[in-house]
This record gives sequence, structure tokens and C-alpha cells, in this order.
Amino acid sequence: INPGYGTIITNNTAGTGFDIIGGVGPSMKTYIPASNTWAGILNTAIPIANQKGYMVFVRGDRSVITIGAAPTIANLRTKGTLYTPASPPPVTNIGSTLFESVGNPYASAIDFSNDVGVAKSANVQKIFYVWDPKLGAGYGAYQTFTRGVLADNNYYVSPGGGSYGASGSVNTTIQSGQAFFVHTFGGTGTLTITETAKVTGSSVVTRVPVSVGKQLRTNMYVTIGGDKVLVDGNLLEYHRSFSNVVDILDAIKLNNTDESLGLFSHGKTFAVERRSPIQRTDTVFYKLGQLKTGQYEFEFIANQLQEPGLGAWLEDNYLNTSNRVGLNDTTRLQFNVNNDEGSYAANRFRLVFARQRHTSVATVPVAVVEKRSPSKATRSISVYPNPVVDKTIQIQFSSQPIGNCNIKLMSKLGQLVYNANIQLGSKDMTRSIPVAGMVSGTYQLRIIAADGNKTTLQVVIP
Repeated sequence: INPGYGTIITNNTAGTGFDIIGGVGPSMKTYIPASNTWAGILNTAIPIANQKGYMVFVRGDRSVITIGAAPTIANLRTKGTLYTPASPPPVTNIGSTLFESVGNPYASAIDFSNDVGVAKSANVQKIFYVWDPKLGAGYGAYQTFTRGVLADNNYYVSPGGGSYGASGSVNTTIQSGQAFFVHTFGGTGTLTITETAKVTGSSVVTRVPVSVGKQLRTNMYVTIGGDKVLVDGNLLEYHRSFSNVVDILDAIKLNNTDESLGLFSHGKTFAVERRSPIQRTDTVFYKLGQLKTGQYEFEFIANQLQEPGLGAWLEDNYLNTSNRVGLNDTTRLQFNVNNDEGSYAANRFRLVFARQRHTSVATVPVAVVEKRSPSKATRSISVYPNPVVDKTIQIQFSSQPIGNCNIKLMSKLGQLVYNANIQLGSKDMTRSIPVAGMVSGTYQLRIIAADGNKTTLQVVIP
């Protein structure tokens, strides 16, 4: 054993060369795009060079052989033939609407924002993801980097923290020896990395954002031993050039192994979503995952979202409370998770934009609410956005019974203009209704769930 160098490689299935056979999974694995899963390496005799990179669990150097042992510094080294202009790295092919992992092929950091050195075909989103072992309270979580608006070629981190500075810090660098994820939208794509992508230095490059437009960052912290630890977050950006339909500018969320906080929209979960300017009937649906018993805190960092008469409220489906969220400042709200299913339900929270509410019912800070009659995950049906865009009504079903569901759309005069039965295959899903050709105006959407429960919503078709 050479102290300070190398690490042990383990697997839960037999194979040649592993230091230990056992445990619940492999310590070294590669990504499988088609199934969005990981597969352990078959043995340690395979060439270390791998276009996709690896996910490796490093306990420490080779003296650390158990998870519970104290970690040590571990220097990992490889040797082999370097890529040159005459012998460049292979092109990475990415399937349609899939993630793909890519290893930095050079013994040098590269600049992802360099679209010549890191050439992205048309369907490759200008977004990249990395695993940050310093994020969260467990083994780490994913950081998402999205390109700025219009001519802004910087990449901004969400949720931030960990290795990459505060939320919104700029980083365009993939380090030597680091792998990252990319994603396609609308078809297959390719990623080509060449010598011109190389940059000097080997430290993480972060700095204060050069510009911040209309946006809402939502970070989630867990309290451990009196300290708050950032575990995940997401970002909503608003601009007139953005669309409310899913497009190449929106960043699909990669699943964390521990706590996660995503944006649920159009039947998908996002880390970053870019939308048209806020309408006074907009709703943000949050999606929670892997929460544990304990105390958590939301941090809402809003910038330039204030408008005359516009307000925002965080609705808690578990406690049936509503709390005001500022639109040009930072709001922090605490909540607790216990063994009751409703307290950790994926759809527990949503943020509702509306005209300023004038009501005598007081909102109570979530941190001090005494739970008297907590409910299970609250079932709901909503339309987003409303007024609808692109002549399509997006209906979001939350905690609805599985089975046949009847949908009717009535005009202001009571005329039936749409009638269909759909099959809900899961409790949480989104369905679309095309309304091209319908006269602009206000309509009634009537929905009868599989158990006979009736919901009536007002929908505006511009």
C-alpha cells in the first residue's frame, strides 16, 4: 500500500480484480442512457480510458476498506497515450431526448462555454450537470449549469453552494479528470471536444454573476445539529423571449440519491425552467424527493419579480397553510417532516401567484404551526399556464385516482366544445388538450375523476 494514493474498488457481484466482493452495489460504474441507470464495471482488467467517464465512490486511499472508517486523502493517477490534434478524442453521440455522461478527455481543464472547442450540435442543450460531493448532507448531489440569456455566454449554477460558490455563481470549467452530463432536446445530438477547449489552471472558476434578470431561486436546507446544510434547489427565470412550453432552454433534473427539490411542469421535473413573464394566475409546482424525518427550510431568493398588485404565496397541502413570499427579496420558511406520509409527499408545496389577497384569515409561519389534523397528500387538479399559451390547455393531476377520467370544456354560453375520456395511468401526471380554432374567451373545464369526484375550473383562452 502506498499511503495517500489509489482507492479500493468493490462490487456486489463477483468479478476479476475487485478488492472486496460484497455490499449493496458497485463502487465504480458507468451511465446507461437508455434506462437512465448505472451499471457496475465487470472487472478491473478493462482499460481505464472511457469516453463516458465513471461514477466512483472514493472512501479514501487503499488503507480505507470500510464505509465507516475515517476517510483519508486519496490521489488518483492514470497513465496512457494523450490525445493530440492528430489523434483527437472520439465524438460523443447522444440519443434523442436523453442524458449522456462525458469524461473530460484532456489532462487539462476545458471551457464548456467555448462552442468551438466544445462543439454542440443543434439538439444539444447549452446546459451541463456535474456531481458535487460537497453539496448536501450525504454523499453529494447534482449541480446544474445553464447558459445566460441571449448574448450572455456565462453558465450559472443552481442550486450552488458546495464546490461552486453561492447560487447564481458563474462556472464554465470542466476540470481535468472530471466527467459531466449533457442532454438533448428534439432529436439526437453530438458533442465534439477539441484542443481549443483547453484552459489554464486547475481550480474551480467562480465569480459573481455579471447580470441577474427576473428570477426566483428556491433552495432547500436541512437542519443537522443546529446547522443548516444546503441539500438542493432550483431556478425559475422569466423573460419575454422564453416560452411556457418545454424547449431546449429548460434543464431536466437529474435524480439525487438524497433529498431533492424539483420543478414539476408538463409531466416532467426540472432543475431550471425558463418561462414567459409571470401571469397573475401562474402556479409553481414543487416536487420533493427522499426527505427524511427532521426540520427543513425553504429559501426563496426573488429578483425583480415585483409588479403592482402581484403577490405570491407558498401553499402547504399538508398543513393547509398559506405563507407570503417576497418578490424582490429573500424569504425563509421552515417546515417539518415526520412519519406521516403527507409530510413528505412529493406535491406538498406549490407557489401561487395572484392579485394581492385581502382576507381576514391569517397566514401562520410554517415553522411554528401546530399540526392538529394533518392530511395525506392533497389531491388537486389545476391548469398551467392560465391563460393558456400555444392554444394548448395543460392539465396537471396531483394525487388523483388511477382510471378513466372525463373532461368537458364548456363555452361561456354553456355550449359543449370538447368532451373526451382519458386514462390516468398514475396519480401525478399532465395531460394536454389542443384548443386551436376555439374562440378567445373564458371557458369552464369540468373534470370527473375515476371515483366520481367532480372539479370545475375557469380557463382563459386568449
